[in-house]
Amino acid sequence: MRTALEPEFTITHFVSNHDDESHKIPNDQNYFMPVELNPLSETFLLLLKFKNVSANWDGHNAKSPDTRTIDNAKRFIEILPYKYQKALYTDELGLTPYGTVTLDWKAMAGNFLSIEIGKSKIGFLSETEDGENPFKESIDFDNQTIPVDVLQVFEKIFV
Repeated sequence: MRTALEPEFTITHFVSNHDDESHKIPNDQNYFMPVELNPLSETFLLLLKFKNVSANWDGHNAKSPDTRTIDNAKRFIEILPYKYQKALYTDELGLTPYGTVTLDWKAMAGNFLSIEIGKSKIGFLSETEDGENPFKESIDFDNQTIPVDVLQVFEKIFV
């Protein structure tokens, strides 16, 4: 089980007493101002790389993902509630031989959710501690809202 997502920081600029008198720093100290990075930037970069995958990428006649599929995966992540976005790790994205994208989440108590995204439809399968293991295929995805069935399973997984 992974630890909680820790914020990433970068140095955006160096602040010094000597630059601007209107922003005087006490005790004549210099310091750096940390700024939180977008935790999804690596995820979106990987999705962009998926657009360059050619047919037969697995050596067994796998289809290359359609641009619409990649765009749908990115949009799905963008409109997810933040608490689920931050629980998605880059190494939990994948391609299927059918040209779809999978996004996987692992939660406490061994709960697991996998979302498969295609050109216009999505589906999911899950494993839950109570053994109910909800799943559904061929859910219409309009790029504007997360389907209710999908949000319900997220809530069940992340209790």
